[in-house]
Amino acid sequence: MDNLQKIKDACIKANPEIMELKFGCVYQNSKFDYIATITGFSDEQYHIELNRGGKSVENKSTMEEKADDYIILGRPIRLADVLLTLEDILMSVSVTNKVDYGKASFILEPVGSMKHFMWNLKDDNLEHQSEETINCIANLL
Repeated sequence: MDNLQKIKDACIKANPEIMELKFGCVYQNSKFDYIATITGFSDEQYHIELNRGGKSVENKSTMEEKADDYIILGRPIRLADVLLTLEDILMSVSVTNKVDYGKASFILEPVGSMKHFMWNLKDDNLEHQSEETINCIANLL
C-alpha cells in the first residue's frame, strides 16, 4: 500500500462521512462507464457533473436499487480530515506564523518527536499535496 492510500484509508476510518453520497462525493457508474461528482441534490435526485463534461441528474432510488452498478470513491480528503485522523496521536499541532505562497507550515508533536510539513491552502486536497507532505503524514500513522 502506498502512502497516499494509507492516509486515505485512515481518514475514511476516522471520518466515514467522506464516503457518503453528499455534495462533493465522486462515484463511478461501472455499467455505463462514467465518473461523476455530486454538485447538489433535490428530494429524489442528485445533480451531478460528469468527468467527461456535461451535467445531469441521477435518481436516488435508482442508485439504491442498482447499488452494484455504483462504486463510491468519496469526496476529496482535506486538511481537516488529516488533522482529525491524527488527533489521537498528537500532543499538539501548531501553525507557524509564516505562510508563503498559499502554503501553511504545520508543526506536529506526536509523543517523543516533532514533525513538520507544508500544506497547500490554495488546493486543499490531499492528492495535490507534495510527496514530502504525504510521506510525513503517512509516517505518523
